[in-house]
Amino acid sequence: MRRVLKPGGLLLLTTHGFTSVGDFVRRNMLRRRDAATLAHALLRGEHAFQPRFGSGGDWGVVDPEWGMGYMTPEWLLPRVRAGWTPLLYEPGRLQANQDLYVLEKDQTP
Repeated sequence: MRRVLKPGGLLLLTTHGFTSVGDFVRRNMLRRRDAATLAHALLRGEHAFQPRFGSGGDWGVVDPEWGMGYMTPEWLLPRVRAGWTPLLYEPGRLQANQDLYVLEKDQTP
């Protein structure tokens, strides 16, 4: 996105985080044991990954590395900060599930 957006351009992105873990448990889409494993990884400041789609894949993508990634702002922002200014973070903003981030591309190239 750094190559595509002009300086001052806005990047909106969503991620799964703590809100997603809780939402998936409430909707019986995630077992409590798996939720605890994900939550502990997030609390340790790690990125968490869960292969979810099995042999049927997701939307036609069948790949053992295709799944659900979970992260916190503390994990994500240091990794994207070079060249970007975080403007907004709203946990659970998208459908009371995904966290919303708005980043502005820095003015200097």
